[in-house]
Amino acid sequence: MKKTIVILLLISSYLGFSQEKSFYDFIVLNNNDTIYGKYQTNIFLDLKGKKYKIKKNKIKNIKKNEKIYNLTLITKEQFYSKENDSLISLENENISAFKKEEKLYLHNLKRSLRKDYILNIEKDTTYGEIKNRNSINKYEQIINEKGLKIDPKNILEFRMEGFNYYYKEKRKINPSDKKQAYLKLIYKGKVNLYEYKTLVTISGFSSQVETHYYLEKDKKLTLLNPRRFYQIIKRILPENIELHNMIKKRKFNYKDIYLVIKYHNEY
Repeated sequence: MKKTIVILLLISSYLGFSQEKSFYDFIVLNNNDTIYGKYQTNIFLDLKGKKYKIKKNKIKNIKKNEKIYNLTLITKEQFYSKENDSLISLENENISAFKKEEKLYLHNLKRSLRKDYILNIEKDTTYGEIKNRNSINKYEQIINEKGLKIDPKNILEFRMEGFNYYYKEKRKINPSDKKQAYLKLIYKGKVNLYEYKTLVTISGFSSQVETHYYLEKDKKLTLLNPRRFYQIIKRILPENIELHNMIKKRKFNYKDIYLVIKYHNEY
């Protein structure tokens, strides 16, 4: 009897550990070792807090936000070909202008997500390739090689690279930001998570892209502030005490926002 109980406890422990691992991101090294943890833009933290730099000569696969990116040698012609519109790169990485081919971490979209589309105010859907118009938060739809500007006066939502974008009224990031914009839905559940990018001038002609996040609960949007992340999560998700404790113990932080919302929705 005691032996049976021990075996059951071991099985239960193993299943719990397996489920815990499957919840997280992972990297696969060249020797095929799989390391579970959290991807945080060019840095990977394992479950014990050890840091791994994302180096293409050491890491061949990356799982980030439930998408697996495989290190692939690809030419410019292949990467930008219309036949390969199902490929998306990690962190929107592109082939260098000075190279004919390059190794990129690429994810192959599911067939159901490959077609881009727009939904207009009459609720009519039109399919056609969606492109960013070489500027932050400006998009156009390409049909028969002609570009149509995506205007919020006419377009309610659209899909690009497998992600849906919704026109929402939101809190401004800074005084020059707009009160309404298309937000990228990166997690859908009881609580939705949106991503929004802004271009910030550093000095002179130098600028960089900043990524911001909004939570949507009960149709209300809340902007996440990195400095007040813990307080905001407690206020917006007061019922999830276990999640509060995990953030307090530094198992999660602002950079892990996808996993935070995934944890809240699934557990």
